[in-house]
Amino acid sequence: MEETIARINTLRPKYVFLTATSGAGKTFLSNRLAGYKVLELDEVVKKLGREFGMEEPEEFKVYKNNLPEPFMAAFVERIHTFFMQNSESPVVVEGAIADADLVRRIFSGLYAEFTFVYLYPVDVEQYVMRMMKRFKEEKESNAHALAIWTQVTPEIEQAAFGSVEMKEFMERMAHWSMDKSALRYAYFEKSGLDMVRVDV
Repeated sequence: MEETIARINTLRPKYVFLTATSGAGKTFLSNRLAGYKVLELDEVVKKLGREFGMEEPEEFKVYKNNLPEPFMAAFVERIHTFFMQNSESPVVVEGAIADADLVRRIFSGLYAEFTFVYLYPVDVEQYVMRMMKRFKEEKESNAHALAIWTQVTPEIEQAAFGSVEMKEFMERMAHWSMDKSALRYAYFEKSGLDMVRVDV
């Protein structure tokens, strides 16, 4: 990851799209890009979800390009507005977008030249630690952005942080998420998008 951070900080592409499955380290990397304005798509999605009267996590279907056109158009418009508001700075967009057509729609026209960085989890132990940390933060703040929340049973939610039960659950979820990440990477590659793969 350090090599990628140094490369981006040296080359200074105007637009960087940073994606990965939940908990892979998008925010960590984006915050290390010197002078870049960061747009966290989860925040855009949550705000739009409230404006459209959606119940969380319904609005996160936007990442799969799977919501009605008014929502999709508003999502892309918010991103383009951020680009315009920060026209003097380089911008990194971080989010778990899983649809190639949506990536192309966002990065089109004036924004067509961009660097696509894909964080690819390969270290299970590190990924489990990141997911556990994020799960704890989201549980405390009552946020549910991690994709694993759909798998969380009441027993898991009540399990002690760091318990054997919690660790085993997180290991299963890490493997599940890593499999999903590999499929998504292959899908983006097959769709013809040029990516910088960063193993994490």
